[in-house]
Amino acid sequence: MFKWIRIIGFLLVSLVLTVALPVNAQRLCEDLVDKALEKAGENCGGLEGDQACYGYDNLAPTFFEEVEDDVLTVEGSTIELSPVHTIESTGFDAEEDEWGIGYLQIGDGDSDEFEEGEFVRVIMMGDVTIENQIEPDADGFIAFEEIIMTAGEESDCQEAVNDMVIQAPQGSQIQMVINGIPVVMGSTVVYGWGEAEGTEFMYVTVLDGRAYPNDSDDLEIGLRQGRIVLFEGDEEQILDPVTGEPVMDENGEPMMRRYVGAEWSDPYTLVEEDGGFWTLGYYETFEKIPESLLNYPIDLQAEDEPCECELDDVVDECSIETGGLVTVTFENNSDEPFDVYWTNFECETEYYGTLNPGESIEQDTVIGHDWAFSQYGEWVSNFTIAGSGTYSYP
Repeated sequence: MFKWIRIIGFLLVSLVLTVALPVNAQRLCEDLVDKALEKAGENCGGLEGDQACYGYDNLAPTFFEEVEDDVLTVEGSTIELSPVHTIESTGFDAEEDEWGIGYLQIGDGDSDEFEEGEFVRVIMMGDVTIENQIEPDADGFIAFEEIIMTAGEESDCQEAVNDMVIQAPQGSQIQMVINGIPVVMGSTVVYGWGEAEGTEFMYVTVLDGRAYPNDSDDLEIGLRQGRIVLFEGDEEQILDPVTGEPVMDENGEPMMRRYVGAEWSDPYTLVEEDGGFWTLGYYETFEKIPESLLNYPIDLQAEDEPCECELDDVVDECSIETGGLVTVTFENNSDEPFDVYWTNFECETEYYGTLNPGESIEQDTVIGHDWAFSQYGEWVSNFTIAGSGTYSYP
């Protein structure tokens, strides 16, 4: 009798531990991610000019020239971007209390293109290596304008992502080359790496705004918020720019770069269900990035949800029917593409398409309906249909 009681007791304890261990591991993961982001905001917020910063444990850099020993190897240390060759951040490790965060500000904060104090923001999170592809003595040098980004696959803790985030100043667009892919971004974009059926690929996900190839006017292959596109990739060793020898990581292993050569393919829409970087839930960590590291807060939305843009009353007024059916023309007279939205009867904006510069399109609508144009995450025009005619911007 006592033997059976002991056996049953052992099984019950085992069952409790089996349930409790994953729960505790998940709590450790979430706590570490929250702590790391908070510390990164404290360590790197408020920088001025082109700088790199050690946000949280652990970061390992290499340089084009000799620098002081503690640069980018202790929390809160910073350096001008120009001498930086590579930065490697650490993946999630609960036992070592590690999840590396590196932070870059590109731009002098006083550009003619941006508002004062705005920068191109680059945030490395988890197992990520980025390589500056342009040496400091190159003509027209802009540090990290061309980047090779390598990252580990999804970690055991979904919140502890292994990704790089790039954010342009709100309402502006930037041009960069990431892993050999020229891109225009007027938004917040996530870069990461994954594997499926034995093939490695880089994924590019737009959290808000838009991204598209800078050598193409075909925005159908570009990305708007809630979309993801994949590029097949391969890898090779990173060589020291001074000695020509392989660069070794902190474990004595050769550091690798991943590159892609594919063209932009048709994008996919993120889905609601759980399941890695294909789903909206995977990107919730990015909404936790401190505002001190951003030009504007990240507010992840599904593709068909209203854009949180800055224009008075655009989502507060619902479409109403005050007249009959009419055909109108929407026209883009600006130098940049814009997205067309209808504000429906529940005051929610619905995406209707994109107009390239100089393009126009006819649209059936009803007198009293509200429409708006959005450019790189900001509303630029809204209006109520008063009759047939042309509605243009500017």
